[in-house]
Amino acid sequence: MSGWLYTDYLEIDQQFVDVYTEEVDRQHARAWQSYIPEANTRALLERIWGILERRSPKPPFIYGPYGTGKTFTAFLIKHLLEDALDEIEPFFAKYSAIKDLWPRWRALRERGPYVVAYRSAATDASSPFRLVYIVQERIAQALKEKGYSATTTETIRSAVLRKLTNSESTFIWPRAFEKHRHRFKEFTKPEEVIARLTETGTEGETLGLLDRVRRTLEDEDIVVLRSAQELKSWIKEVIVQNGLQGLLFLWDEFTDFFKIPGAPVDLVQELAHAAEDTHFYFGLITHLAPDTILKVDEASRRKFLDRFHRHHLELAEVTAYRLMSAVLQVKTERKAEWERKHETLWNEVGRASSLVIMLQGETKEDLRNVVPIHPCTALTLANIARLFSSSQRTLFRFLREERPDRFCFPRFLREYPRDGWRWLTADHLWDYFYADDDPEYPEEIRRFIRHYRANVEKITDEVECRVYKLVLLFDLLHRRLPVSEESQFSFKPTRSRVQRVFEGVLDGERAVAALNSLCKQHLLQRYRVGQNEVYVLPLFAVDDRKIREIKDRIKQTNPFRSLTKTNGEFGRLIADSFQVNPPLGLRHQMCTVAADEFLGRRERVLPPESLKPYQVGIVMVLPFGEGEVATARETARRLSSETPRVIYAVAGKEFAESRWERWVEQRALAEHARERGESEGERSYREMAKILVEEWVRDVVSHGFQMYFRGEVDFVATKEGYEEYLEEAVEKLYPLRPERIFPRETLYTGSAGKQAAEIGLGLVQNPQAPFGEAVDKLRGDGLWDNKDWPQEHPLAGMRAELRNMLRNREEINLLKAWEMLMGVPYGLIPSRIGIMLFGFLLREYTEGYYYWDGNRCEGLNASTLASLIDNVVKQKRGAEDYAIRRMLPAEEEACRLLREIFDLSFEEARYLRTALVRLREHFRLLGYPLWSLSYAG
Repeated sequence: MSGWLYTDYLEIDQQFVDVYTEEVDRQHARAWQSYIPEANTRALLERIWGILERRSPKPPFIYGPYGTGKTFTAFLIKHLLEDALDEIEPFFAKYSAIKDLWPRWRALRERGPYVVAYRSAATDASSPFRLVYIVQERIAQALKEKGYSATTTETIRSAVLRKLTNSESTFIWPRAFEKHRHRFKEFTKPEEVIARLTETGTEGETLGLLDRVRRTLEDEDIVVLRSAQELKSWIKEVIVQNGLQGLLFLWDEFTDFFKIPGAPVDLVQELAHAAEDTHFYFGLITHLAPDTILKVDEASRRKFLDRFHRHHLELAEVTAYRLMSAVLQVKTERKAEWERKHETLWNEVGRASSLVIMLQGETKEDLRNVVPIHPCTALTLANIARLFSSSQRTLFRFLREERPDRFCFPRFLREYPRDGWRWLTADHLWDYFYADDDPEYPEEIRRFIRHYRANVEKITDEVECRVYKLVLLFDLLHRRLPVSEESQFSFKPTRSRVQRVFEGVLDGERAVAALNSLCKQHLLQRYRVGQNEVYVLPLFAVDDRKIREIKDRIKQTNPFRSLTKTNGEFGRLIADSFQVNPPLGLRHQMCTVAADEFLGRRERVLPPESLKPYQVGIVMVLPFGEGEVATARETARRLSSETPRVIYAVAGKEFAESRWERWVEQRALAEHARERGESEGERSYREMAKILVEEWVRDVVSHGFQMYFRGEVDFVATKEGYEEYLEEAVEKLYPLRPERIFPRETLYTGSAGKQAAEIGLGLVQNPQAPFGEAVDKLRGDGLWDNKDWPQEHPLAGMRAELRNMLRNREEINLLKAWEMLMGVPYGLIPSRIGIMLFGFLLREYTEGYYYWDGNRCEGLNASTLASLIDNVVKQKRGAEDYAIRRMLPAEEEACRLLREIFDLSFEEARYLRTALVRLREHFRLLGYPLWSLSYAG
C-alpha cells in the first residue's frame, strides 16, 4: 500500500449527470447548460438553423453510437428553441466553437415561438394507429407544458372516448365490453375503461388499452384509424392557432422501430415530407446509421433518406476529456496537497503523453485535468465511447456508476494507488467494457471476449494479466479502427506502444518480459514489422482442407430445413420460447418449418385433421434468407382462408447466410477438435454455435411475426404478444370454451379420469379443490341443482346438442358426443374440468336409460356411466360403440308381454334386446322351431 488513496483527495461529483434523460431535464432546469459543444455540435446547429429558416426544409436524422450524447443533444436543441433569449445567449458566448452562431439564432428566435416535442423509444409504434396516436399525444403534451392549446380538433383519444360515451349512437359500449371481455380482464365494469382513458398521463400509459378498444370498435365495424393527411391537417391547425413559427418533433431511440415487421415506415416518410409545405419537422434519432437499419430495396431506402438531413453525432476526444475532468472534484480541505501530488504524477507520464498521443496546446491541458487517468487511457476511453460502447457500457456509466460485478472509475479511486500502481491504465478499460459478453457487441468483439474468458485463468502473474488485457484491447481497436501510415496514432499493439501505455507505472523491460511469457504460453502471437514487434490474438491451428470437408458434410446431413423442423435443433428452441401455460397452452399445436419447405408443402405442413378438435394449429415459418419473407407471407395469407383452424406465423427475422456460415464453421471446428481429441476445444466451439442459434431465437422473438388467420393479417412481437394473439384466435373459434367460466389452471392440469366424471355425475359429496370451486360456480350460475338452466349459459348449448342427438338418432354415441363437445364452438379439453363437465351434462341420463356396448345392454346408473366416460375419454378399445339409449313405451310393453308369456324374470326381459336373446335360448332348450308358435292355439 502507498499509505494514501485517491479518495483521500478526490471524489465523484454527485451532480454529474451520467445518463441524460427527459426526467433529468425536467428535474434540473439548467442541466442542459453543462453541454460541451464542439465542431460536430456546431455543424448540427448550423443545419437546424437552415432547416428552420426554410432554406432546406427537411427534418434532421441524428445518429451515433451509445454514449455520444444524442439525448443530451436533443434537449440542447429543445432549450435553444424554447428558453428565453437571455438564458441561452450566455451559452453561445461561453464556447468559441459556436459563439459566432448567436446572431443567426437570435434572429431566428425573434421571428416567433417554437415548440419541441420529445419522445424516447419506438417499439410500441407498431401500427399506423399507434404511431399517429403517439405523435398527437406528445405534441399535445409539449404544447400544454408551454401554455399553448391543442384542442383545435379531435385527437384519436377524444374520438374514441366520444364513441364510447355517445348515448345516441347505435354502438353500445357496455354490450361490446361484455362481448369482448377477454380483452379487458383487468376491468370489472365498462365505465372503468372510460375512466382510465380519460385520466391524464403520458401516451404510453394508455396506448395498449386504447389499441384494445380500437380493435373492439373495428370488430363492431367502427373505424377510428386516422389517415396521415388528417394528422397533418391537425398539426397545421395547431401551428396556426398558437401562432408558432415552427413545431419540431424529436423521436429518440428510434432504432428498434425499423426492426418491427410491417412497421409503418410509409407513414414516417409522409410525416417527414410534411416539412415541405408546413412548419412541422419530424426528426429521428437512432444509434445505428440510417443506411444500415432500413431493410428495404435501394430505391426505397434512397427515397426515405432523401426526406431527411442526416447528421452523424460523434463524441470528440476533447469533449470526452472534458467530461472525464468534469466528474472529478478535489476535496476543498486537501486542494493544496493534491496540487503537489498532481504535479508529481503528471511528470511521470509527460514523455508518454508527447510520444504516444502527440499532445499540443489545449488538448494537453485537458489531459492534465483528468489525472489519475493515464493519457493513453483517456485517448483509448474516448475512442471506445465514440465507436464501441453499448447501451449498458458507456463513458458516462464508467465514470459514474458503482457496479460490484464490474470494474469502474469510482472503484479505482477507492483502491488505488496499490503496489506502486498509481495510474488508471488502459487494461482497466477491458475489465469494464469487455470482460463480460454483451449481445449488443459485434461478433468480432465477442470473439475476443470469448478468447479472454477461456484463457485468463491460466495467467497467474498480475503484470502478465494486465499486459494480456491491454494487447487484446489494442488488437481489437486496431482491427476495428484501421489507421493509415500517415496517421499520428494507431492502436496497433506493438512492443514500443505497450511500453508507452504503461509508462509511469511499469518498467519497459518488465512489459517486454510479460509479452514474451504470454507468447510462450501461446496466449499471444507475434510478428515483426521493421525493428518493432506486433502482438495479436493467436489463431487456432486447423487443417483448412479438413474443415472444408466437415462443413460440406454438415450442410448435407443437417440442412436448415431439417434443423428447423419441430423436433429439430433450431425448431425446439423456437418452440420452447413460446411455451404457454394451461389452459391456453393446451389449445395450440405448434409446428416449426423452414420457409422453403413451407412453400413446397403448404397446408400439408400441418394438416387440419391432425389437430385435436379443441386445438388451434400454429405454423411458424422461419425464413433462411430475406428474399423468402414476402413469398412466405403471401402463401400464408392464401392458406389462412382455406384452413380456418390454422394460424400461419411468418417470422420477420431471417437466419441469414452469414449466420449460417458462422454456425456451420463453429460446428465444423467442434467436430475437428473432437477428432483431434481436444475435448475443451470441442465444448467451446459447440457452445459458440449454440450461442449463435440462441441469438437468432431472441431476434425472432423480438422482431415478431406476421400472423395470418382466417384471411386476416396482424403483427405480433414478444411472447406476451403471442399469448394475447392466441387468446384472440381461440376466442373466435371457441367462444363457449370452459375456461371462460373456470379459469383456474389446476382444473386443466394433473391426472383426470373417472373421479372427475363421478363429481360431475353427483356421486361425490363436498369435492376437494379444485373441483369444489367449479361445483360452487355451477351452483351459483343456477345449473348444479336445477333442471331449468339459463339459456345464455354455454353449458345450456352443450346440453341442447346432446338432447338433439338423442332425438334425431335415438341414441347418444358417447365418443361422438365427446368429440362434438371438444370441437367448435365448445372446446372441452380432456382435463379435470372437461371430464367433470361431460359427466355433468350426462347426469340426466342416469335413470330410465340403458347403455349398449356393441354386444349387450345394461341398465345405466351414475357409477356405470362414470366408467363409460373414463373409457371414452381415454379411447379404450370398444369405446366407439358405447351408446346411451332410451326405453320407448312400445319396448316396455313388449318386455312385459314376453315376461308374462314365457315366464321370464324381470332381469331377463328388462330390455327388449336382452329379452330376445333369452327367448332364443329358451326355444333352443324346448326343441321347437320359432315358427311353431303360429300353431300354438
